[in-house]
Amino acid sequence: MRLNPGNCIAQLWSTVRRPRLLLMLLVWLSLPVWAQQGTVRSELSASTISRDESVTLTIVAQGIDGELDISALDKDFEVVGRSSSRQISTVTAANGQPTTTSIVSWALELLPRDVGVFTVPAVSVGGVPSQLLSLTVNELPVGASRDIFIEATVDTRTPWVQSQVLMTLRVFQAVEIVDGGLSEPGGEHLEVQRIGEDTRSTETRDGRQYSVTERRFALFPQQSGTLVVEPVTLNISVPADPSRVRGFFSPTRKLTRRTDAITLDVQTRPPAGASWWLPASAVVLDAQWAGGDPVAKVDQPMTRSVVLRAAGVMDSQLPDISIPAIEGVSLYAEEPVRAMGVNERGLVAEQTVKWALIPQRTGALVLPEVRVEWFNTTTGNVETAVLPEEII
Repeated sequence: MRLNPGNCIAQLWSTVRRPRLLLMLLVWLSLPVWAQQGTVRSELSASTISRDESVTLTIVAQGIDGELDISALDKDFEVVGRSSSRQISTVTAANGQPTTTSIVSWALELLPRDVGVFTVPAVSVGGVPSQLLSLTVNELPVGASRDIFIEATVDTRTPWVQSQVLMTLRVFQAVEIVDGGLSEPGGEHLEVQRIGEDTRSTETRDGRQYSVTERRFALFPQQSGTLVVEPVTLNISVPADPSRVRGFFSPTRKLTRRTDAITLDVQTRPPAGASWWLPASAVVLDAQWAGGDPVAKVDQPMTRSVVLRAAGVMDSQLPDISIPAIEGVSLYAEEPVRAMGVNERGLVAEQTVKWALIPQRTGALVLPEVRVEWFNTTTGNVETAVLPEEII
């Protein structure tokens, strides 16, 4: 009997192929599920947070080489931080053969745009979606449940135009601040000067003890009428779990706290008074002679320093001190030197002018008084600072 060569080859191939396919199937079934197909899973660091508090969304993609698509988050969340890592994992199957797969992780720090109960939508890696998650965002805590809060106060809400408004910011904290910063006050038609260094103290509020950091600013409204001091923002990172001892790589969460806006009713400058507007809480004039009491001699120069000090103003607000005409004396004035300092009432501005006086005759020399008109912001009256005349 003659054999058909085609049938023989087919039978031989079938005999060899079936055991091999069976072996491959057994190896595939012995592998872990994540090695057989790509998966994407996600997890939130917390299921309940407060307004202006961040939460971390962790996404892990296994066995997928693709781009992360987080566009679905844009509606309800702002991504304020992002990091990623990649590793290769090797697993030994039941047949002793190693199998490798990639594991890519992303950590997204999300800031909810509103309060409420949210369904965190699926993100995808290479088209493979993650599962849906639930997040509850509550209003800011009040009373003793507050870990951190900020307050702002001003010493007056009805200042005169271009006069000082003393603003005090106080940050209360009952948990550690890892890092962060505090914005400065701002607003339209408002000049701002920081005053001094921060001070620290402790205070009890609602039965809970807080560490308090105080910072002061001098605000100068440049226009009369209604002016709004915008909210000051505290952006910080705090430990994700304040009850645990924090290590170098311990997770954190971001918090944002804001002051309320403050409305000022800025009074216009009164119609009466000098041409130079100097709104201050106090103004004084003083004078010193170089080398002590002056001894006048013809053609021998003497140096007199006239100092103008004003509380509650910037040095740029100080008027120039006019040079008097003195009979029998040649007088030369140097350029004024201005400086600013601080005290418990805010800014203190100072202007010093040195005069070189050269007597041209013998006899009594009369140095006329020096006058500076200013507006007292405490009493609402125009006053005059006077340096009395001096006879040498």
